[in-house]
Amino acid sequence: MNQWFEILGQFIREAQELGELNCDVDAAQLAFEIHALMWGANWMLQLHSDRQAITRAKTAISHRLQSVTTK
Repeated sequence: MNQWFEILGQFIREAQELGELNCDVDAAQLAFEIHALMWGANWMLQLHSDRQAITRAKTAISHRLQSVTTK
């Protein structure tokens, strides 16, 4: 799990270096938020058979990324 978190944080930092994400965004915090949304969707799908959870998580992640995108 730690490796996934590190890779996600690395992708965020790379996007910042490329000017695609705001540099003032805390990469660890954003990685945590994306990770939490993915796990939440997984739990809803597994425990409650909520197939909409995946779509909701995708939408939430998309909105969060749009809020920190520079372009």
